[in-house]
Amino acid sequence: MAETDPADRLSSAPGTFVVILVGLLPLPMSMSGASIAIPHIGSDLDTGGAAAQWVVTGYFLTASVLMIVTGTLADALGRRRIYRWGALVYATGSLLAAMAPSINVLLAARIVTGAGAAGVMASGGAILAATFTGAARTRAFAAMGAMAGLGLALGPSASGWIIEGLGWRAGFAIFAVAALGLFAGTWLMRESRAAVPRKRARLLGDAGPVGGLLVLLRDRRFSGWVLAAVIMSIGYGGALAFLPSYLQSPGGRSAGETGLIMLLPTVPMIVLPTLAGKLVNLGVRPAMLITVALLLLGLGNAWLTVLHPDLTVATVTGPLLTLGAGVGLAAGIIDAQAMDRIDTDRAGLAAGLLNTVRAGANSLVLAVFGATLVGLLGITVGSSELAGRVATGNLPVDGGAMLAGHLTRAWRIALLGLAAVCGIGAIITAALVRQGRGHDGRRSSPARSRRHSAV
Repeated sequence: MAETDPADRLSSAPGTFVVILVGLLPLPMSMSGASIAIPHIGSDLDTGGAAAQWVVTGYFLTASVLMIVTGTLADALGRRRIYRWGALVYATGSLLAAMAPSINVLLAARIVTGAGAAGVMASGGAILAATFTGAARTRAFAAMGAMAGLGLALGPSASGWIIEGLGWRAGFAIFAVAALGLFAGTWLMRESRAAVPRKRARLLGDAGPVGGLLVLLRDRRFSGWVLAAVIMSIGYGGALAFLPSYLQSPGGRSAGETGLIMLLPTVPMIVLPTLAGKLVNLGVRPAMLITVALLLLGLGNAWLTVLHPDLTVATVTGPLLTLGAGVGLAAGIIDAQAMDRIDTDRAGLAAGLLNTVRAGANSLVLAVFGATLVGLLGITVGSSELAGRVATGNLPVDGGAMLAGHLTRAWRIALLGLAAVCGIGAIITAALVRQGRGHDGRRSSPARSRRHSAV
């Protein structure tokens, strides 16, 4: 009997695995939790509309721009090193956000925070890809998806409790402390980097990030998993970022109550990533699973059009659970399947690309969804400034009921648009990731990546 490869067991690097897994909790919590704070920030700092929403969007956009850069640096300079510096920058940005005296300082702090998140997320995924292979890699990335989903789901509720008890500034300060914990945890990790150091100044050719990206994207199935990551982020991003504001105003719920409602997707987002990983290891085709996941996201968005100002928790339970199920299934398989298509020396670049498209898709849906709400409201209320405030949950006392009706109609149109994107994306993704011959003419098989040795 052949000896079991120690790299094919999660216990081969417990310190690394635990630190990466724990690190995936506060980052998405900070991302999703910031949306709960927007009405409070707008009131406290006397701002609203686009400026307040950039507290979330600026974080997403900065992270998406820098993911590939930090991933490439992680491959060349050391994945643990970039993770460590990312955690420190993230802590600095969160602390600055907690002390921000104005909206401009707060936005600058969130940009710094996004830069730190890029380092942690890109290098974290690369460390897992370089440490584990085979079935262990699938289990590791499934656990990563479950933890990230838990962070996204817990963010609004945890932030709601913190905001009600201590104020919105405390919400940012707590994440600064968490990031310092990640910084300390890097001493439990093992360092890894590409076997052949790359010339940092070289931007063309297979050795550099541009050439490396071209190599990755020429693989049809890898491109399909990248597209799946995009659709997953788009399908959940609108509800995640804007629904808390709607539930508070015109819904009339407190930050704490809103946070509890946003916990509804938690169970499927925790359970289904691990289940999806197990199903893949048992032989279920990943193409089928990702198609079901993206269709569930489309169904959840379409179902959420039941939204209205006087809704009960029961009204949104079905839609939010369906959205959580779609995210959970997708998160459990996307990264592992994509990483199975690449050489381990490009793990940082691939992880950076996956996180870039996710963060970029979140930035896109934030911008487009918000612009759709503001645009549709602007047509009916005749004021772009008023439309911006209403879209972010700041309804005036006079005419509030009428404005709530206009906002609800705008929401329904935007949600149907998201549902259509998810449905079309599911069809295209299924065509790209199905089993077949890759760009090199060989039959696609996860076994190609299992030849790679863990660091």
